[in-house]
Parts: sequence; structure tokens; C-alpha cells
Amino acid sequence: MNNMKLKEGCNAEVCRSDGGIFQSWFRAWIISCNAHYYQVEYDNLLDDNGERVVEDVRADAVRPEPPQMTKMRKLAPGHIIEVYDNHAWKAGRVVKVLRGRLFVVKLMESLLERKYHLSVIRAQLFWHRERWLHNDEVAQSALPVQENIECSVASSSSSNELHSDKKNSKHELEMSAYRSTMRAFYASTGCLTWERETLLRNLRHELHISDDEHSSELSRLCSRKDM
Repeated sequence: MNNMKLKEGCNAEVCRSDGGIFQSWFRAWIISCNAHYYQVEYDNLLDDNGERVVEDVRADAVRPEPPQMTKMRKLAPGHIIEVYDNHAWKAGRVVKVLRGRLFVVKLMESLLERKYHLSVIRAQLFWHRERWLHNDEVAQSALPVQENIECSVASSSSSNELHSDKKNSKHELEMSAYRSTMRAFYASTGCLTWERETLLRNLRHELHISDDEHSSELSRLCSRKDM
């Protein structure tokens, strides 16, 4: 995550995984900073005494507050957005458009479907090299990495097919490659960044991985983490 130097007193957003593997963005203020850490006070994150949480966080977990967008594109099923849920902005996918500016959204962190009003929905933006990018721009910037993964997957699949039992199907090889990629991403950072989730989403499409299969692997990954 690229980050310019934020000054004391600035509004910002802090990335927290809260035990999961998907990130949530919490609004906070910068109290103090040094070369590697920021001390922040959260806006709506409270401790057991009802006081605002103050903590030190790594500089790469902090970004400026995203710009307010006066107009957002017309939402449709399949669009990736962020919703304000439980005091944080979280990534989700629009499943259904309802009347009254309501939308059914599937949260990435839980794969549960919930209704949200347009007032708590915003475009998904990424802070990259000191500028804001939309998720489709991030997908384009990640394309070379994705192509390398897919090339590696194809090479691995071809080699495995020559030496594996005839009962192994092509999809089993695809699933194995996807599982390995997902675990590698998680092992390197302890959580899945939204940039990597965008890359995984594109990879799921290329390897024909269903939402149910992804959900199953996600559950296994969380179970391994809790052990």
C-alpha cells in the first residue's frame, strides 16, 4: 500500500482485518507519526469503556481519507463497491437492485447477503502511488501479475496431467492452483488486501471457480488460522 506522509490532525482511514482475512477501513485522526508508525484515534471504534480506541499502526496500513464522490455510476448486479457496515467500510458485490435506492450486497468477508441503502454505499477506490484508482484500473495494473499466475497455473497443470492419475480432472487441477495462490497471498500478509481480492476474482473467472468453491476454501483458510 503506497502512502504519502500524513500530518498530525489529518483525517485518514486505517486498515484492520479484525481476525478475518478481508480488510475493513476505519475512519481515524492522526495523533502523531514517525517514519514507520502512526498513532491514531478512531472515529467510531470504541473500547469496553466506551472510549475511542487509540493505537499505534504501521504506516502502510494508513491512507488518506478518500474523496467524496458527488456522483456514482448506476449500480447493477456484479458491481464491486464498498458499504458502511459496523463502523467500517467493507468490500462487497451488488447482487440485486431493489426499489427505494436499496441494494442487496454480498460482503466479501462473510459472503452473506444484506440490504443496504445507497447512502451507505460508495465506489471502491485504491490509494496507489499517491493517487486514487477505481477497482477496474487496479485490475488493469494487476494484469501482468495475473497473466504470470495464469501462465504458471497452465504450466503446472500440464506437468501434473502427465504424471497424475487419470481420475484427476482438469477442474481439480484448477482448484488446486487457485487454492495455492489464495494461501500464498494470505501467508505473505496475514490477510487478503482488496487489490489481491480483485486479482483473485479475475483468476476465479479464468479458472471457472464458483462462489461456493471460493467460500469453501475461505472457510478452510479461516479454520486453519484459528487452530
